[in-house]
Amino acid sequence: MSHSVNTRAQRATDFASELHNKANEGMTRSEKKLFQKLHSLVVDPKTKAFLTDLTDQAFRSKNPWRVAKTVRSILNENSPTNFSFFERLAFKLFYRFSPFFAPLLVPILKSFVRAQAERVILPGEREALKIHLEKRKKQGITVNLNRLGEAILGEDEAQERLETYLKDLKEKEINYISVKLTALYSQVNVLDFDGTLLAIEKPLRALYRAALDNVDSEGRPKFINLDME
Repeated sequence: MSHSVNTRAQRATDFASELHNKANEGMTRSEKKLFQKLHSLVVDPKTKAFLTDLTDQAFRSKNPWRVAKTVRSILNENSPTNFSFFERLAFKLFYRFSPFFAPLLVPILKSFVRAQAERVILPGEREALKIHLEKRKKQGITVNLNRLGEAILGEDEAQERLETYLKDLKEKEINYISVKLTALYSQVNVLDFDGTLLAIEKPLRALYRAALDNVDSEGRPKFINLDME
């Protein structure tokens, strides 16, 4: 049996390597340039932490003054180092002038972040997402919908996130979503395992019930992937 497991593991490794090599062979010049830039961003711990915090925390509020304050706080903790000279300069200017001109600068920052992320992060708006999912379905590709911004500050946000997941599961085009437990309950505590388990039971039951009740376009129940923290 051990030999069989080892054989399957080796086959999986070889297959993954083959997929990786074929994907690299098919990359265009612009895709290679993007890959190199993304690689330089994620290998630097400070820049990686900055990007994670920026996408997870900064733009949840519709108040530009609050967004600007959050971004400045993130910059204080993890100032990006692997950005280009002009990008670093832009963030320094934002830090300096956003306390006075947040309504002007925050939309510019949002547009910049969206432009940088559009090749790797899908738009979350329903219609745009639907078009992309239909395109991938025609290509025979299953999409795992993993929404950004899963850091929540309270139970009101946890409820909003649960409702978003439930709406996703009602969409015919969506058959696979990823969920973090910390997006369903704001007070997850590893020292209170039993209490945390009781608290997340209700939202998890609601999600699993929705996954069974809302079948996909081929009549199959939806799949929910619980992300590791």
